[in-house]
Parts: sequence; C-alpha cells; structure tokens
Amino acid sequence: MTGLRIPGFPGRIESVDLGTLWIFGAWSVYVITAYRPIMTIGTPWGGILHEVLRSAIFLAPVLFMLPRGVAMGWGGASQRGVLGMVFGVSIVWALVAACAAVGLQAKAWNTQGLTPSFWLTTFSTAVVVEEIAFRGMLLRGWLELGRPWAVTVTAALFVAIHWPGWWWLERMATPLDWLSTSASIFVLGLLLGSLYRRYRSIWPGVLLHAVNNFVAQVFI
Repeated sequence: MTGLRIPGFPGRIESVDLGTLWIFGAWSVYVITAYRPIMTIGTPWGGILHEVLRSAIFLAPVLFMLPRGVAMGWGGASQRGVLGMVFGVSIVWALVAACAAVGLQAKAWNTQGLTPSFWLTTFSTAVVVEEIAFRGMLLRGWLELGRPWAVTVTAALFVAIHWPGWWWLERMATPLDWLSTSASIFVLGLLLGSLYRRYRSIWPGVLLHAVNNFVAQVFI
C-alpha cells in the first residue's frame, strides 16, 4: 500500500487516507451540485444515473490502493471467506424471518417502494459499492496498517457520508431524527465492520446491508 509524504507534514498520508478524502469531498460536491437535477429525470433512469455516478465516486479510490486493490473475499480463496458467506447468509435469513414475523403480526408491510429502481440501486448496486468502498478499501486498508480504531472510525464515516444529502436535501425534520438515524446507521456500520474483520470478506456485510435496506424500505 503506497503513501504520500508532504513537506512540513509529520508522517505519511497513506493511500487509504487519500481515498477517504476523495470519497467525502467528491460526494459532497456531487450532492450539492448535481443530485437534485438528476433525480428530477424520473424513475428509473434518474435513480440509475445517480447510482452510476455514486459508483464512480466511491470506487475511484481503488486507483490509490493499487497494486493490491480491494479485499473482496470471494470465498474460494480462503476458509474464512467460505465461513463468512455461510455466516452472512445465516444472519440474513434470521433477520428476514424476524422481520416477516413482525410484519405479519403488525400488518405493517409497505411494498409501494419496492420499485424496479429500488431493486437495481438501493437493494443491490448501492450495497455492493458501499461495502467495497467502506469495508473492502477503507477498513481493510486501516486494518492492514494496524490501526486499532479502524472498525469504529469506518462506522462513523459510514454515518457521515449520509450527512451531506440529509442536510442539502432537508431529509431530517428535527435534531432527534438526525440523532436516531445516525445512531442506527452507526450500529449497522459496527456490525458490518466486525463481520469484515472476522471473515476478511465483504459478502457477509453485503447480505446484511441489503436486508437492512429492504427492511427500511418496507417498514419505515
């Protein structure tokens, strides 16, 4: 993993740090300047274009991480990858079963949001892209550098990446909405990071992340 030395700056800025700065800077500029016009295109094309641009922004830091790339953890490469997939599937099915039981009991299902755009973006593409960026690149890079705070900081950054959109698009009505939603995403980030640290594979997190987005769309 390569780094950058800046005259007058103590130590070295690692490539994973540069990737982090890029993601947050580029994403904030995109949300402020282009998100609204793109989403006025309508569904599904506005959502698909948004996802293409999000993918380009989030995955661009892989250029900083060369030649070692990202840690996908496809499973066949290591026993931990296989165990991670099994564990991830088990978590997903348990969560699906629990949510189905709650939904049937409360009759609180809301399926109107399960559009083709949702399945192509929020449920699938966005999840994979975010897990590659936050767990496969950022978390993996900091773990390899031996930084003990890697999981916690990655979870915090996973929360913070939502803030530009919430603020600019006025999606949170009250400070309590900001706090409660940030707290739930932070807990999710801790779980996703812990899964990656244990199994060195993004795929248990991808599965859990996808089910989380599905549950949020159906019940909230």
